[in-house]
Amino acid sequence: MFQTSDINEQIAKDFLTDSKDFLIRYNILKERSITGHQGLRSKLLVDLLFSAECSIKALIFLILREDANIIYKKICTHTLQTLLDILPDKEKSECKKFLDTDFISFSIENRYLIEV
Repeated sequence: MFQTSDINEQIAKDFLTDSKDFLIRYNILKERSITGHQGLRSKLLVDLLFSAECSIKALIFLILREDANIIYKKICTHTLQTLLDILPDKEKSECKKFLDTDFISFSIENRYLIEV
């Protein structure tokens, strides 16, 4: 039988894999946007925001150590500020310093509007 910490660690790894995938795509699109395709710039922002979201969700799973189902209910959002508010103060502060932009207030709808 799996313990909660083992399941949470595996879920965190899965979220970090997703985050990495967004960053890989970001790097590919970044190279293409440099060569003159300006329409890719909004996709760059979207990929960075989704990467940040996945990373924060991974951190939540590693820190909370609660039942995975309970955590899933807590993280069922695409709003970065809501995710940050789940974190303990120290981790929340560190993440906010890292983000240090107004992106944390962007909702999923705003991300797609930027894309369009």
